[in-house]
Amino acid sequence: MISMADAGDAEVGATVIGKGLMEYEIVGDEPALAVTLIRAVGDLSRNDLVTRPSGHAGPPVATPGAQCPGLQRFELAFEPHGPAPLAGELLASARAQNIPPLVTTARRPGGTGPLTRSFLRLDRQAGDVVLSAFKQAEDRSSTIVRLFNPGDEPASVTLGIDAPIARAFAVNFLEERQEALTPDKAGLTLTLGPKQIQTIEIE
Repeated sequence: MISMADAGDAEVGATVIGKGLMEYEIVGDEPALAVTLIRAVGDLSRNDLVTRPSGHAGPPVATPGAQCPGLQRFELAFEPHGPAPLAGELLASARAQNIPPLVTTARRPGGTGPLTRSFLRLDRQAGDVVLSAFKQAEDRSSTIVRLFNPGDEPASVTLGIDAPIARAFAVNFLEERQEALTPDKAGLTLTLGPKQIQTIEIE
């Protein structure tokens, strides 16, 4: 589940957010959401499992360390809600829980820099757009921004930084330029189709 699982109907539901917990299952006659805390095994493969009548899935090697002995700690958050939120809202809630803001002093005494500054800004006009990556390009000094639309409808967003955008390009996952994009005074306006991933290079 990467970070969260959501269940419910048109009127009510709940989100379970796990930190480092990757597996869940819906169980029971009155459905409940079960989260796997530890996947512990004593053997790499066995040939006496009811769930695998074909025999071994690998070498029959004992793995006592994979029993995960010792004290374990887990972090979970439970968030009830009414009608199902948008997919982007669910992701934002999970990120707020698992990746809290890091606050640090960035101005020395007597400095003249602004007290508030946003290097990257996403102004959403329609739909749901989520920031997936924000980094320097692998082989040049430009900035890479990756966005995705988790929703079922097109989404529109204006991407802005705290300096004029000289040039912008749509790039692939290898950061190879595919086409030039045209920014304006407000920034760079993009439209993402349903479930679309868009990677942008900014100079």
